[in-house]
Amino acid sequence: MNMSSKLKVKLTGVPQTLMLPLYGRAKFSRTPNKFIQDQEAIRLLESIDYDFSLLEDSLSELSTLTWAIRAWRFDQALQSYLKKYPEATVVNLGAGLETAFYRNDNGRLTWIDLDLPEVIELRKKLFPENNRVKLLSQSIFDFSWIDQVKNKGKGVFFMAGGLLFYFNKEQVETIFTKLAENFNQAEIIFDGMSDRFVKQANKMVSSVNMSDALISWSLTSAKDVTVWHSDIHIVDQVPYFKGAKGMYLKSPLLFLRLLLSDMRMDAAIYHLRFGEKS
Repeated sequence: MNMSSKLKVKLTGVPQTLMLPLYGRAKFSRTPNKFIQDQEAIRLLESIDYDFSLLEDSLSELSTLTWAIRAWRFDQALQSYLKKYPEATVVNLGAGLETAFYRNDNGRLTWIDLDLPEVIELRKKLFPENNRVKLLSQSIFDFSWIDQVKNKGKGVFFMAGGLLFYFNKEQVETIFTKLAENFNQAEIIFDGMSDRFVKQANKMVSSVNMSDALISWSLTSAKDVTVWHSDIHIVDQVPYFKGAKGMYLKSPLLFLRLLLSDMRMDAAIYHLRFGEKS
């Protein structure tokens, strides 16, 4: 594709970080792997006029793996939920340029992408229209979106990849409390990092000139979230690299880093449920 026919993208603040997981998924999808083949991410990467050279030079293999693993874990959890609720509403909070709809569409679900106006405008330009995909252009803290999401009896599944840790603890607690108050038998999957990993992640985003999008909230146990409301329950919490370390047996140093990270829960995928305890 000629550079002149590509869509020029200029973002600032937290929205600019949407380029990171897109780049990671596309790059990882171009390699033989058992986790993810995201052809839509590759298409987007080739459609955008953006200087990815800084990411290419600055991001480690570990960073790329992290974004691929997150997508894989989220897909697994969503597909499991869709077996129980095939007509569920899936809400992608802080959608960015996530391509999960194309990896998981069962032909029956309803999909909602929620993000800030500048990101939703970008999605409109990059993604084809689909009558089962709804775009909500607003802040997650403008909770009027909740009324557009409720899907009585058919299930609601929330995804919040690379989002919640940009807020402070009080803001995250507000989000979870609102969800617990408004949804029953709904589930949410999200990623979290320890204080140690937050510091490392902030060094990484600073190295790619995104220092105005630093991470704030850290987490090492889902129990720290369940105390916010009696209707928040743990489905699962999985160390980030569980099931992936075997790829790096020939790289002892990286294998050791992944092993230590998992042992300390430096990065993890958290899966919670809202509603009465079953």
